[in-house]
Amino acid sequence: MELKQKGTQATIGAFKKLNVSLIWSSAVDLDLMAFYKTKDGRVGGIYSDHYAGGFLGDLNRFPFIQLSGDAGVGAVAGDNREELRITRLDDFEALYIVAINFTDASSKIHKVFADYDAQVEIVTDRGNNYTVALDSTQSGSVAILCQFTSTFIGSSLVNNSDVMSFKELTSNVPGASAIQLASKGEKLGIAMRDIESLRFGYESELLKVITAQLGSELSFTYDKAKNMLDMRRKELLGDAVRVTADLLPEVHEVYQSCLDIIGGDLNGNLFICQSKEYNSNVFAHGKTFDVLIHSALLNDFSTDELRFVFGHELGHVVFEHSRFLIYDILSNVEGISADTADILFRWSRAAELSADRVGLLCCGKLPPAITALFRTASGLSGINVDQILHSFRKQYEELKTQITQVNDPHSWVRSHPMIPIRFKALELAALDIVSLRKQSSSFSWKGFRIIDQQIANLLKSLDVYGG
Repeated sequence: MELKQKGTQATIGAFKKLNVSLIWSSAVDLDLMAFYKTKDGRVGGIYSDHYAGGFLGDLNRFPFIQLSGDAGVGAVAGDNREELRITRLDDFEALYIVAINFTDASSKIHKVFADYDAQVEIVTDRGNNYTVALDSTQSGSVAILCQFTSTFIGSSLVNNSDVMSFKELTSNVPGASAIQLASKGEKLGIAMRDIESLRFGYESELLKVITAQLGSELSFTYDKAKNMLDMRRKELLGDAVRVTADLLPEVHEVYQSCLDIIGGDLNGNLFICQSKEYNSNVFAHGKTFDVLIHSALLNDFSTDELRFVFGHELGHVVFEHSRFLIYDILSNVEGISADTADILFRWSRAAELSADRVGLLCCGKLPPAITALFRTASGLSGINVDQILHSFRKQYEELKTQITQVNDPHSWVRSHPMIPIRFKALELAALDIVSLRKQSSSFSWKGFRIIDQQIANLLKSLDVYGG
């Protein structure tokens, strides 16, 4: 049933679960929210925790409403969807469902919602379906989409279709006065501003050397990356399955949460292919990308382990590692010396450590990052994380001794660092990166750079034995 006109009303029958979904594909950051006044006079709101004081809610206790998360961050086009799940309405005198156009509101621009393609779908577990189009031509960055009211007869749904400014929202809607618009930009801005600073310092050093040695000869790799992305997307659309909020909502939500943490203007898709191997990869050109993960990861990895995997691949995009396709450089640039080839492989290994840091930032704690590495290397599960940490520490020390005693340059002709080295680099940086994720006052860039240099010295000392 479509509630087309303002003031149109429908009676909501009995239900165990009611979903309110905001759906759009335009390049705009919309935020779905709920504000309420209870029958005993309490007011409050459910909105993204990207805003200061934001609360995603709870289905098992008051307010019996839960928000899925924050989609479209950075005004990214695609299959954007936010959902409010409701299991009870009888505590409320009034419940307002609101959409904020954060993109325009934060820029103090007042466009019209009709410029975008958003709509709201309301579905109960009994099959009742209602649609409210977000197509107002009135200028404003906030839309009160609809309102639930409760009476002794039951609950009613009313199409409000009121468009207003953010200031009018906070003044007129119960519970909305607490929301701080600027706080979302500030909170996400920490990740946007600081993400480049997570790049491994040793990678930056090697990057300068490569640019100095090869210069303009590297320009072809940029165009090659664009062509590879186009060809790869055609293959993925034909042979893999694209993850959407409709198809795999939980996986899509985990993936979207990583994009939200990283921020910026990344624009890409997540695909799955059938494989028993624990593997993933990304093809990118600038900020446009496609991530491919193997189905075994979805079947076997925990949510936090997946966050590490997604974050790692997105780290490659953020740091634009696709600018230097080392095997193409070695194949197409004439006269590359053995020393330059060695530098290219060193850079590639260092770049993996940079990407690992973004993976750790996304999962927010060291254990799932380490278990993801362990499971990728071993194929095993069910091993206690403390045992894994102890084993990796011991294995790293033995590997370091072996590398320094056996001078085998061919063992270092590899694009990825050895797993125990990746573990050690993560372990050393973990406290600082987790602190940054929590935006803790204890985080210090000065302290982080000391650790970064310590890891660089460690890797350089091992690189020497590969030359």
